[in-house]
Amino acid sequence: MDTDISSTAAMEKEFCIVGGGIIGSWAALYLARGGVKTVLMEQFPMPHTRGASHGLSRVIRLLGDDNLAALEFSYAEWRALEQLTGQELLVSTGLINLGPESDEYLTKYMEVVKAGGYHTEWISADELARRFPHVRYPGLGAASDPSGAILLAHQCVAAVQCEFRRLGGRIVQARAEELEERTASVGVRARLLSGTTQVF
Repeated sequence: MDTDISSTAAMEKEFCIVGGGIIGSWAALYLARGGVKTVLMEQFPMPHTRGASHGLSRVIRLLGDDNLAALEFSYAEWRALEQLTGQELLVSTGLINLGPESDEYLTKYMEVVKAGGYHTEWISADELARRFPHVRYPGLGAASDPSGAILLAHQCVAAVQCEFRRLGGRIVQARAEELEERTASVGVRARLLSGTTQVF
């Protein structure tokens, strides 16, 4: 990470994103794409295990959210980033959601997915045992989501941050301590690795 940033350079930044997980990293990247000078602040060396963006994989799926447009956009953005970086980030696996046949949650989201033009089906307990012999939950069936996939978590964060840097963004390893009122805005007071404090 970039850790040596001068006060002058810091004060020129128009936005400071606190938290370098996947949400903060994408927010910083979108600002950079818009030509906005941006600092992304993360207190721990990346990759680390202290947040929701760590680990080998995270699930992404259509079955489980009302806002299919946002999910479609997310899938498209990950695929576009794969093309840009030449890395595999999203691995299509398909997904099954276990539950009783009368489960209101699964029934609702199967209807949402079907209304969006995507395939989904209910798999009975007997059919589930036939298709997936290693999955045995007596009395439970499953709603299928062929579009389900996994995101390679560490690689995803690194790829977003790499593109952010390519567009001129700076990543600072520092801990945000407090917001500080300034003349025309609110700054973030942070403690750098050196132990000194700085306002972004």
